[in-house]
Amino acid sequence: MYYLSLNVCQEDCPLTQATREHDVWFITPHWRFEKESSRWKLRIHAEASERQELEDALRRFQNVKAVHQFHLQKKRGTTAFLRTVVAETDTIDTVERHGGYVVGPFQNAGGRERWHLGFDTQTDADDALAELDRNEEFRVRNRRRITDPEAFDPLHYHETAQTLLRGVVMSLNANKRYWKQQSRTITMKYHGK
Repeated sequence: MYYLSLNVCQEDCPLTQATREHDVWFITPHWRFEKESSRWKLRIHAEASERQELEDALRRFQNVKAVHQFHLQKKRGTTAFLRTVVAETDTIDTVERHGGYVVGPFQNAGGRERWHLGFDTQTDADDALAELDRNEEFRVRNRRRITDPEAFDPLHYHETAQTLLRGVVMSLNANKRYWKQQSRTITMKYHGK
């Protein structure tokens, strides 16, 4: 397999649009592409610098025409978790037409996305990059051939794993802050303050 890590700026991606305008970070650890409808079902973790930035970014994201469904599962402080269905972007269409697949979570910040892609042949990867180069703004961060044993070794994708773990830690910290605040509130109510 040929592994590519790309920084991509997609004009037609609602996540990119939201992160370009607001100080928010998205990670999409779970996704499913529905070929019949050309739509992606995404589970997204959002983290922002401030609560208002998060709310504004989610509102911006939700109001983009390419967003077909939006369900806010949980929001606490500067963290939110959502499920959404979005239209296929031109970039992912190009990757798919050249036999590529997503091998790690999407990460969006500052109007750019980090993608982790796999291709079965170097020719497929080269052809996809050549087409992307004609139509999209991107930068290849990492490109290498990996063997089949490496491809199935979850520790091989240390960059992706680090990002996913960072998201988990951020989520745990947000939960910790929430429950700490709840504990203070309950204690204050109990003591009549």
